[in-house]
Amino acid sequence: MDVKGLWKASHILAFDEEYNQVWKDAEEILNDPNLDEDEKQPAKAMVEFGDDGFVRMMMPLPEGISQEEIDAAVAEGEIEVQGDMMVAEKYPWKEEDGKIFYDSGMEGEFVGEEVSPWVEIVETDNGIEMFTFKLIRA
Repeated sequence: MDVKGLWKASHILAFDEEYNQVWKDAEEILNDPNLDEDEKQPAKAMVEFGDDGFVRMMMPLPEGISQEEIDAAVAEGEIEVQGDMMVAEKYPWKEEDGKIFYDSGMEGEFVGEEVSPWVEIVETDNGIEMFTFKLIRA
């Protein structure tokens, strides 16, 4: 599977009223009048798999920040900006034996076994699943 390019959230893994994990439709989250803007942020996520070997988790730039503030933060290396999105997280990714993996950065042991930081990205019917997101092509 070719993952290079831009992806957007179609579903977000969340908790329901009984604290069960459920997939919630991103559009429904964005249109829910009972949610505040902070609760809607994950539904606005974009993910880019770059030719440079990095996957970038991107969120919209916060409202109310001036272009001068953005430029200063970029110049100081505090943030990376692509269009109207800021890179919230950046991870290496690779393809190996026809499977796609990202480096979670997690290391150590579990029950005496070494844990690999490389997590497989799961292919779904119409996209991919990674982190707590189901993603489709943007």
